[in-house]
Amino acid sequence: MSNFLIPKNEINLQTEILIADVIEDFLLTKNSSQTVRSYRNDLLSFFNRMELIFLNELAQVQFSLMVDHVMSFIRSQEKKDPFTDKVKNPSTVNRKAYALSSFFNYLIHVYNYPKNPIKQFQPHKTEKKSNTTSLTRAEAIDFLQYMQGKHRKSEADFRDYLIIIFLNIFALRRAEVVGLKWDDINFSKNSINVYQKGGTTKLLLTDKRGN
Repeated sequence: MSNFLIPKNEINLQTEILIADVIEDFLLTKNSSQTVRSYRNDLLSFFNRMELIFLNELAQVQFSLMVDHVMSFIRSQEKKDPFTDKVKNPSTVNRKAYALSSFFNYLIHVYNYPKNPIKQFQPHKTEKKSNTTSLTRAEAIDFLQYMQGKHRKSEADFRDYLIIIFLNIFALRRAEVVGLKWDDINFSKNSINVYQKGGTTKLLLTDKRGN
């Protein structure tokens, strides 16, 4: 078996095409100008680090070495807390990894590159921030009072009122609320039987006012 990534009779990667030009062609597949700008910087930084200019030079790099180069580049982008060793810029590191992964997938489909050297990369965990505007305390109270005022008009209104209560007062997850049935609510004992993730259940006791 050859030590090279591509057999010698493979034409696409053996021609002297500038990697920078291939990057620009790849970026035409992206819609966001911010993504284009970030990906361009990330990709050029990587290939400049490797001192690769043409595709035929890329074809001569053994795949195992390419994996090492890619992972070394990713690790070099990490900023770690000196005391906890925790990565302080996980989103930035993940983005650079995604840029490389997307580009190598492009090479696979367009230039017959064999496989993605960053396929096994495990993204860093990042904090998920909601873009949804939260209700103010006054708005939440007004909404609950509105629902309480109509909850006796029909079973559907009562159900909707209970859903709001379960989400806001008991802090149930959406999936937990969706899984509730009328039989799970015991009004005489003021309790709720909630089915949790993994098939387990928990019993919630309400106050004795029946609210």
